[in-house]
Amino acid sequence: MASTYYHCSRCGRPAEENEACDEHFTCECRRLESAPASSSEHTVSTGLEKHDANETEKLYSIRLEIEARKAPVAAFYSDVRLNHEQVPHGYYRYSIRETDGGSGEPATIERHLLVNHLMDILTTENLDSLIEEHDGYLNISDYDYDDSRSVSFPKSILSPRYFHD
Repeated sequence: MASTYYHCSRCGRPAEENEACDEHFTCECRRLESAPASSSEHTVSTGLEKHDANETEKLYSIRLEIEARKAPVAAFYSDVRLNHEQVPHGYYRYSIRETDGGSGEPATIERHLLVNHLMDILTTENLDSLIEEHDGYLNISDYDYDDSRSVSFPKSILSPRYFHD
């Protein structure tokens, strides 16, 4: 049986139920079901039936600083495109555009993109209105990967196009 843990929706730090970490006292926290407390790997409660490890896809933690506001965006990322029809309840999917020239550096957060796609992210924050206010994208000023933290989602989260490439 999985234990229930709560994490700050902005930075992913452990927090009490319906509370945020000390640094982000105003944000909401989301319920994650995880392996034993010593593990940094979690499985998201999606309302779907349980999946074994071979039917899950790991997404890793990233923190994105954006120019449009002070608070960073905490998210989980995938190098492959995510299926927008399979996003778990309480999460929002966005695409990250890399800088021109294929440097692998994140440049903007957008609803969807085709060119210079670097990764897709899932976050508990709805950035739609902020993206609309800024001409359809948010400039990323800094970022930090944390591959020591991961969340497992059902493989159905991957775009069907991924399997055809």
